[in-house]
Amino acid sequence: MKDFDFNSELDAILAEFQTESTGKDKNTDIFIEDEAAKAAEEAAAAERKAAEERRVAAERRATEERQAAAQRAEERRVVAERQAAERKAAEECRAAEQARIEAAESRRRAADEEMELRRADEELERRRAVLEARRRAAQEEDEDDEYDEDDYEDEDEYDDDEDEIYRPKRQHGFKRFLVGILGTVFALLSLILLVWTGVHVHPDAQTASASKSDNRTNSVIKLDTYSNNAKADALGELASYRKKYTIDEGALFAPRPNMNCYGEVPVSNPSEVLNVIQKARDSGLLGKDEQVVFDPTVEFYSDGSNIRYYYDETILVILWKEMINGRICSNAEIKIADASQFRRKLADDSYQTAVQYNCSQMANQANAVVAMNADFFAFRDYGITVYQRQVYRVNPNMTDTCYITASGDMIYSLRGELLTQEEAQKFVDDNNVLYSLAFGPILIYDGVVQYCDTYPMGEIDQEYSRAGIGQVDNLHYLYMTVNHAVEGGVPRCNVNEFAEIFATQNVKTAYNLDGGQTSEINIQGEMYNRVDWGNERPVSDIIYFATALDEEVG
Repeated sequence: MKDFDFNSELDAILAEFQTESTGKDKNTDIFIEDEAAKAAEEAAAAERKAAEERRVAAERRATEERQAAAQRAEERRVVAERQAAERKAAEECRAAEQARIEAAESRRRAADEEMELRRADEELERRRAVLEARRRAAQEEDEDDEYDEDDYEDEDEYDDDEDEIYRPKRQHGFKRFLVGILGTVFALLSLILLVWTGVHVHPDAQTASASKSDNRTNSVIKLDTYSNNAKADALGELASYRKKYTIDEGALFAPRPNMNCYGEVPVSNPSEVLNVIQKARDSGLLGKDEQVVFDPTVEFYSDGSNIRYYYDETILVILWKEMINGRICSNAEIKIADASQFRRKLADDSYQTAVQYNCSQMANQANAVVAMNADFFAFRDYGITVYQRQVYRVNPNMTDTCYITASGDMIYSLRGELLTQEEAQKFVDDNNVLYSLAFGPILIYDGVVQYCDTYPMGEIDQEYSRAGIGQVDNLHYLYMTVNHAVEGGVPRCNVNEFAEIFATQNVKTAYNLDGGQTSEINIQGEMYNRVDWGNERPVSDIIYFATALDEEVG
C-alpha cells in the first residue's frame, strides 16, 4: 500500500479546478458576447420602431394640417357665398323697396290726378250753382224793382234823406227773401237726397262685408258734402253756413298739410297759443264753450324744444311738454272737423305684410299732420284686430280692445268678451267700427281711472316709457307719452300711474298703447318726445290725424 501524498493530491485537485475554471470563463465570455449582441439588436430594433413611429406621426400631422387647411378654405368659401347671398338679398330688398316707393308714388300721382279732376268738376258745379243763384237773385231783384215802381208812384213825395233811409231797409229785406228762397231750394235737395239714400243704400252699407254698399255710403257722404258746400258758396256773405270737409275712407293718404299752417311758440311765452285757439273758435272748429286741455299756466318742461301747433279750418293740433306728478309728459291735443281725419296706416297699406317702417316714414307717406305709434299688431297675437271694417284676428281672452268708429268715438270690448269671429264682426257692424287697437289696458272709462293689477303685456308694474290716446270730447283727442329726461334722473311710470296722469287732463276715456322705444309722437317727420335711446323703432302701424283741406284751399 502506497503512502498518501497530501501535496500531490492537492496539486492535482487545484489543476483540475483550474482547468474547469478556464472552461467556465470561456463559456461566460461567450454568453456575455451573445447577450451584448442580443441587446444591440434589440436597441437597433427599438430605434427602427421609434423612427417608424416618428415617420407615421409626421405623416399624420401633415395629413391633419392638409385637412385643416382644406376645412378653413371651405369655411371661407361658405362665408363668402353667404355674404354674397346676403348682399344679393339686401340688394333685392332695396330694389323691392324702391319698387314699392315708386308704386306708392305712382298711386299718389294717380290719386292726385283723380283729385284734380274731381276738384275741377266740383268747381264747375259750384260755379254753375253760384251763377244760377245770381241769375235768380237778379230776376228777383228785377221783379222787386217792378213792384216798387207800381206801388210807389208817389216816390217823389219823399225827400232825399228819407230815400236814403228807405233803400237799405228794402235791400235788407231782399237779402232775407233771397236767403229764404235758397234755403228752400237746398231743403228740397236734402229731401231728394234723403229719399235717394233710403231707396238705394242698404241698411248694412257700413259693414265690412258689403263693399258695394260701402261705395254707395261713400257716394252719399260725398253728395251730402258737396250739397252742403255748394249751399255755403251760394249763400256767400248773405248767411253764415259752415262747410263740410271729409276724406275718403279708403284713401291711402290724406291731403298734404299746408306748411304755412305750422307754427312754434317758445315755452317762455305759452299765452301766444291762445291766439291760435281763438282762431279755431272764430272759425267754428272749436265750440264757443268747448274746453281745451292746453293750459298756459301749467309747469312746462323745457328741453330746448318749443310748443308747436298746426291750424287750418279743419284741424287744430297743439304739442307741448309738461311736468305731471313728477313725470315728463309730451302731449298732443287734436281737434278735427270730421271723423274721417282720424286715421290708421299699416306698413305697405296691407294687414298681411311683414314689412315694418319708422313712424316718421309712414307719417310722411300718409301726409299726417301729427302721428303716433299704434298697437304694433304684427308683433303679437293678442286682442281683436279690425282693419277697414273687417275682423282679421280674434284672441280676446288676454287683452282689452279699443275700437274707432266712423263717428270718431273710442269704444271698447273687455278681456273675455266677443269670443268668436261672428260675435266680433257683429259688434263691428253694429257699432260702425272702422278699425281697432289691440294693446291696452283701458286707462280711463267714463272719466274714471281703471286700475289694473295684472296684464299679459306692457310690463304694467315696471317704470317704463308709456304711450296712450284719450278722447276729450266729440272729435277732440289727446296723445300722450311719458319718457326719460335727456339728462336722466326723472323716472318713467307704471300703467296705473300713467292712468292717473291721463286723468289730470280731463279726458273722458283713454287707452294704453305699445310703450318702451315704440312710444312716439311725430310731427313734420320729427320725433317730438324723447324716444328711448334717441332712435325710432320700426313698427307695423301708426294712427294719425290729417287735414281735410286740399292743398290750394288750405
